[in-house]
Amino acid sequence: MNEQAIADLTRDLIDACGGLEEASRHCRLKVTQLSRCQTAGSGNFLALDVVIALEAYAKQPIISRAMMAHTPDSRRVADLGNETGEAVEAVVECAKVVRMGDRSKPSVRREIRRKIQTARTELADVERALDAEEKGAA
Repeated sequence: MNEQAIADLTRDLIDACGGLEEASRHCRLKVTQLSRCQTAGSGNFLALDVVIALEAYAKQPIISRAMMAHTPDSRRVADLGNETGEAVEAVVECAKVVRMGDRSKPSVRREIRRKIQTARTELADVERALDAEEKGAA
């Protein structure tokens, strides 16, 4: 995940909290510090305790979900049926955002792109499960 993506996720989390001032009331950072964290190239990033506090307030795991999506899965390849089900769920989640979101908003468009990436990751898991099944490893 590059610095621009992290800044975008930070901005989305701050927006989900109601903006910089509201987010600042629910974590240990001041408005100016939060503002720098949502600016790519600033070299500033949210600390883990701040992410936890803001995600709890927003009731949305915006940054945590993205971190999980970008973490390689070292577990044994799962059952092809389970992997396919997870891929379908990811595509359905993407469709929900496309249907329900205001696509004129940059934050919604970024969320759609994240959902697309999650669906791609899930489909890659389906392919790995199929490969493992063909090799007799599943």
